Amino acid sequence: MKKSSFLYILIFISTLACSSDYETSFNYFGNVMASKLNKNGFTSNNYNYDNVDNDTSFSPYSKLGGQVSIYNDKYKFTSQAITYRNHHEYKAKFTWLNVNYDFNENLALRVGRMQSNLLFNSDSLHIDYIHTMTHSPNEVYRIIALEHYDGVELTYKDFINDDYNYAVTLVPYGKAKQNINTTFDIEENIELKNINSIRLNITNDDNIEIHTSYTKLKSSLEDSSALKTVTNGLKSYGNNVDEYSYEDKDTTIFTLGLNYSYENYILNTEISRYETKSMNPDTTAYYVMLGYNWDKFTPYIAYAKSKNDKEHFDTSGLNTPDATSASLQRGLDDMLYLTNYSQRTQSLGLRYNIKPGLAIKTQIDRITTTNYGSISDSTVSSSGYERRGILGRFAGTDNEAVYLYTIGLSFAF
Repeated sequence: MKKSSFLYILIFISTLACSSDYETSFNYFGNVMASKLNKNGFTSNNYNYDNVDNDTSFSPYSKLGGQVSIYNDKYKFTSQAITYRNHHEYKAKFTWLNVNYDFNENLALRVGRMQSNLLFNSDSLHIDYIHTMTHSPNEVYRIIALEHYDGVELTYKDFINDDYNYAVTLVPYGKAKQNINTTFDIEENIELKNINSIRLNITNDDNIEIHTSYTKLKSSLEDSSALKTVTNGLKSYGNNVDEYSYEDKDTTIFTLGLNYSYENYILNTEISRYETKSMNPDTTAYYVMLGYNWDKFTPYIAYAKSKNDKEHFDTSGLNTPDATSASLQRGLDDMLYLTNYSQRTQSLGLRYNIKPGLAIKTQIDRITTTNYGSISDSTVSSSGYERRGILGRFAGTDNEAVYLYTIGLSFAF
């Protein structure tokens, strides 16, 4: 958002706060979480926060946030900010900063900054206390860099019958700019624009929630000098290599999810399909989580998988008539392998509710990547970093099962 927009919102907040017609609420939330991998030579890449490696660290899962709401029967202003540690420094950002207006009991308009509504946990991604798992499955939640956006939302909600209600949310306009860490402490700026989205939620007050969403957008991430050198070289041989770029590319995302509870059992599952014309691969991802509420304890198990389309890595159709062009093709193959997001994770976790608003959460993830991508790492001759997808691996490190351990406190008051 521009500085002028922030100034306007601050004036608006002050005006509302001084009015006796409005009420104010304040909530805070956060995590104190330690995490580590059991092996050296690996890192779990997280777009917006620190990566996890074999050193015990309180980031990226530790954070502190607060939310302020000022509201009456028609208007509601919401501001939410979080602070966290990322690559040796503390950072803070607004994740919500918007005004909601209720036209009537069915129709509402919201304008400003909002967290995305792609997945079940998207708009509450940072309030980990309200989620059963210690952290949302990376396979589904970390392949999409859209965390929050500035735009417009229009929501219509009504009852289907006495048991079910629904809400349809339309995003006719949205845009986002944010810094992401593509790997380690290398920070790049991604721009998302022309965001259009529609989401449907169907809920039963007792035990069922279903959601589905469809999103279109254009994404831009500056191409690296190495990538430009390879693609420009292949162009000189008459190859069309426009798909091997990050700049101004169309992207579509489809999601479908179900939350279901029966007596003490809980089931959460989601599937997403990510398609893009950029250097990143088309990806299908899903997870299933089954838990059991036993007094203050909730043990759970989960399985998650992300798989890239094989065609993304196939460069056999390129025209490579000589040794120079063949070398450029091998260089492109190496770079494509760095975009491999295919992996599987088996999780075992336990949540203990100390009291309302405070819980201990712990989780063990077994992460594997061998044979879950569509290309063999034996064909990759890159030096330095062999994969920088969700689970990265240094060159020369055997590709084997890696365990991620996470434990700590989650709170929301």
